Amino acid sequence: VCGSRVEVESVPAANGKNVQKAIHCYQCALGIYARAAYPEKNAALHNNLGNALLSLPKKNERSAARNARAALRHYERALRIRPKQVEVHNNLGNALSELGRLNEAVEHYRIALKENPEHADAHNNLGIALAMQGKLDEAIPHFRDAIRFKPGYASAHSNLGNALAVQHKLDEAIKEYEISLDLNPKDPQAHNNLGNVLAEQGKLDQAVAQYAKALELNANNPEAHFNLGVAFVRQGKTNEAAAHFTAALRLKPDYAEARRQLDALPR
Repeated sequence: VCGSRVEVESVPAANGKNVQKAIHCYQCALGIYARAAYPEKNAALHNNLGNALLSLPKKNERSAARNARAALRHYERALRIRPKQVEVHNNLGNALSELGRLNEAVEHYRIALKENPEHADAHNNLGIALAMQGKLDEAIPHFRDAIRFKPGYASAHSNLGNALAVQHKLDEAIKEYEISLDLNPKDPQAHNNLGNVLAEQGKLDQAVAQYAKALELNANNPEAHFNLGVAFVRQGKTNEAAAHFTAALRLKPDYAEARRQLDALPR
């Protein structure tokens, strides 16, 4: 079973269609304010430019890393101007996490929380970084704090569900996914992750329904296709399984486990 992703919270710079335009505008504004020597404006612009760079579409791992490194440089410049900016420490943590530099990310999330202990996004993001380090017992309280300080925080409920699922606390995980989906029914990853837990409990019909919903919302998710294929194999529906393993491979040609499952199906 694959595809249990976490959801990082940062300050969005612009919607997807306008990100490149926003980047150009921020760069122009930085040139203007640099010449006019407005440090406060510069700090905000560096933060916003970092956000825009970090929100660029992730075409592949290389481009995502390149954008994260560029964003990181602007967050660092913003902090040199105003060292205690909570949002910038949180956003810098996100860029570092994107680059796999988890220890540094944790440090910046903790700085943000030292300045503002009720910052829900920093709690959520710190929980994610700790979970990625395998420190689930430390991560879970931060997800709960994120929910406490920001009621209705759908992605924190989903991330808490992911952590509980890894601990095999499946009923608790299901509860968190269901809360998350009540708050945000159009989250394909939460549907996929709920399907994973239901499948682990042997509730295949319910799992299939969740995977199908995930694909209705995002047909280009190879993990959801793979997971639905595995569920169909367990139900003896090999033709349906083959179709979804094939779809997973079309979207992700190097998906070795999907290839193995497809090749193992009876001809």
